[in-house]
Amino acid sequence: RVNLDRLRAIAMDAAEQCERLTVPVIHPPQSLADRLKNWPHRKLVVAMERSRAPPPPALAGPGALLVGPEGGFSPTEVAWFDTLAFVTPASLGPLVLRADTAAIVGLALLGRAGCG
Repeated sequence: RVNLDRLRAIAMDAAEQCERLTVPVIHPPQSLADRLKNWPHRKLVVAMERSRAPPPPALAGPGALLVGPEGGFSPTEVAWFDTLAFVTPASLGPLVLRADTAAIVGLALLGRAGCG
């Protein structure tokens, strides 16, 4: 169960704390397949645990990062990502990271790579 009002309040508090002028929009949960079916025209860097993928690339234009659940993506999901032209697999390094830590590391690497 997801409490959207609570998540929106947390986002507002975090934006104020960071002196951010905009508050991130919190959308209701949806399946990964449904979200990617309506994916906007931008690259999606997918963090792949235990893979030989290269580090996140420098992207021309906006991009996004997807980290998987604890334990990583299933083999079916990994094969599905290979069929999506907008997906770029990337490694966040040799360590297996918790999902929340992987998001921070991935965004730091994308920022260093010049992702806008």
